[in-house]
Amino acid sequence: MTSAQAARIIATLQAGLAHHDAGRLEPALKAYNAVLAADPNNRHALHFTGVALHQAGLNEKARPYLMRAAEQSPPAADVLNHLGVVCQALGDLPAAEDAYRRAIGIDALKSTAMANLLAMLSQSHPEEAFAIATEGLARHPDQNAWRETAASLANEIGRPEEGLALLDDGGPVLAGSANAAFQRSVALRYLDRLAESALWLKRTILLVPGNPNAYANLGVVQQRSGAFGRAVTSHRRALQLRPVDTSISANLGFSLLCAGQLEEGWDVAKARHETPAIKLTREGLPPAWTGGETRTLLVWSEQGLGDEMMFANCLGDLQQRLPDKTVVECEPRLRSLFQRSFPQIRFVDWLPRQPTLDNTSRVDFSGLVSGIGADSAISIGDLCPVLRLQISDFPKTGGYLTSDPDEALAWRSWLEGLGDGPKVGICWRSGAMTALRIRDRLYPEVADLAPVFALPGLTLISLQYDDVTTDLQEMEAIHGHAPVIPPGLDQRNEIDRVAALVAELDLVVSAGTAVNVIAGALGVPTVNFVAHPNWTFLGTGGAPWFPNTKVVVKGIERGWEAAMIEAAEQAQSMLDGKTGL
Repeated sequence: MTSAQAARIIATLQAGLAHHDAGRLEPALKAYNAVLAADPNNRHALHFTGVALHQAGLNEKARPYLMRAAEQSPPAADVLNHLGVVCQALGDLPAAEDAYRRAIGIDALKSTAMANLLAMLSQSHPEEAFAIATEGLARHPDQNAWRETAASLANEIGRPEEGLALLDDGGPVLAGSANAAFQRSVALRYLDRLAESALWLKRTILLVPGNPNAYANLGVVQQRSGAFGRAVTSHRRALQLRPVDTSISANLGFSLLCAGQLEEGWDVAKARHETPAIKLTREGLPPAWTGGETRTLLVWSEQGLGDEMMFANCLGDLQQRLPDKTVVECEPRLRSLFQRSFPQIRFVDWLPRQPTLDNTSRVDFSGLVSGIGADSAISIGDLCPVLRLQISDFPKTGGYLTSDPDEALAWRSWLEGLGDGPKVGICWRSGAMTALRIRDRLYPEVADLAPVFALPGLTLISLQYDDVTTDLQEMEAIHGHAPVIPPGLDQRNEIDRVAALVAELDLVVSAGTAVNVIAGALGVPTVNFVAHPNWTFLGTGGAPWFPNTKVVVKGIERGWEAAMIEAAEQAQSMLDGKTGL
C-alpha cells in the first residue's frame, strides 16, 4: 500500500468517525465499508462497523466484524468488550463472558468490560460476580466504581456486613457518592439497623434530590419501622418521580394498608398485578366484578399458597352473596380443603401457565370463561376492596376453613398416643430460606427459640415443610429436645392432611409463613411472630383475618431472643385460657 493510499484510508476513516460521533450511522457505515474495500483487515474499520451495526440494532451482522477485529494481533480490550456486548445482546452469554474476561485480562481498566461482566453475571450468578469484583479490587483498590458494584452484590447475596466493609475501605473518596450512600443504606436495612439506614437514604436524597429509588427504599424502611404515615409520604414522592413504576405503586398501596387507610390502599395495591415479581398476563377474562349482580363470577388466583388461604377469608361472604354462581381458580393443593369449606362455590385447579418472551408468564382463561358462562371476573385478593373495606367487615370469631373429619380423627389418635399435656405445633422459619430471607433477618435462630422450648408440660409438633434434620440436631444440643415429626406426612404438598393435623392441635406457634395462615384460617389458637409490622395488620397491630391469632412483632428496638420471650408468654396465656388452668 502506497503512502497516498494509506492517507486516503485514514481520511476516510476519520470522516466515518465524524459521522459516527454525530449519530449519523448510515454515512459512517459507508465510510467504513470504503476503508474495508481498500483494506479488508483494517482493525479500526472492522471494529467501528461492528459498533455502528450494534447501535442500529443489527447484532447478527455486527458480530462477524467484531470477531474479525478481535482476531487481529495484538487483541484490543475495547474490541473484545464490544464483542461481549453484541454476544450478550444476542443471548450468547458464554461467548459474552469469554469476550469480557479476555478484555479484562488485557487491560482491566481501559474498557468497561469489568462493569459489563459484573452486570451480566449479577442477573444469574451473583456469587460469581461478587468474587470477580473483589478479586479485581484486590489488584486495583482505587476502582471505586467496582467497589460500589461489589457492595451491591454483597447485599444481593446476603452478605451485607461485607458490603459495609467494602464501602468503609473506600475511605473519604466515596463520601460524595450517592450510589455508595444508597448501597450502605441497603446493607444497614438488611442488618435491621433501620434508623441508620434511613439516615443514609436521606443523605442519598441530599446528594441526588430526584432519586426515586432512595425515596422508595426510605418508604420501605419507614414501613418496617412502624412509621406508616412517613412511609406513605416517601412512596408518594417516589411515585411522583417515577409515575410508571408498578413496584413503587404497589408499595404505596401496602403502606396505606399498614396505616389503616383501607379504601385507597386496596385500590392502589392493585398495581401488584403488574410488578415484575408476580406479573402474569391473563387473557380471555370478562369485565371486572365490582360487587353487583352477575350470572357467573370467575375468581382467579394470585400469589402464593399462604396468600390464597388468607384471601379465602372473603369466600364465606361471597358464597352467601352469590351461592352457586362462583367459580374459583386455586392452587391445586388447596382445592379439596377449599371445596369442603365452601360447598356452594366451585373450585378448579390453576390453569396452565405459559412462558413469554419477557420472562413472565401468560394464561388463557377463554376456554374456562366460555365453559362456565362467566360474565365477570376478579382476583381473589381484589375481593377485599369489595368485601373488606373496613375492619368491621372482618369476622370476629372462629376460622373459615373446615378440615377433613376422617383425617382429623386419625391425627387425634396419633396425638393422644404422644402422652398427656398440650400438643403445640411449631414452625420457626420459612421452608425456602433464600438469600433475601436470610439477609433480612426475618426469622430467629434456633437458640432464640429457648423460651418456647422451656414451656412446661407440652409436646412440640414440627410443622416445618422442608428438611429440618440439621435444625433438629441443633435443638437437641441446645434445648435438650426437639419437636416430633408427624409420620408419613408430606407437609409441603399434602395441605389438606396438614390442615387436619393442625385442627387437632391445642396451639400453634409460627413464624410468618403459610403455617400460621393455615392455623388462623382453621380457627386454631395461634401465636404468630414476625420481624416487622406488615400490611396484613391493616393498621390494627394484629391479625384481623384471624381472630384467634396473637401477633408478636420483634421490631427494631429488640432482638429475637426478647421477642421469643413474649411469644412464649402469649403461648402460655392462650394455653391457660383454653385448658382453664
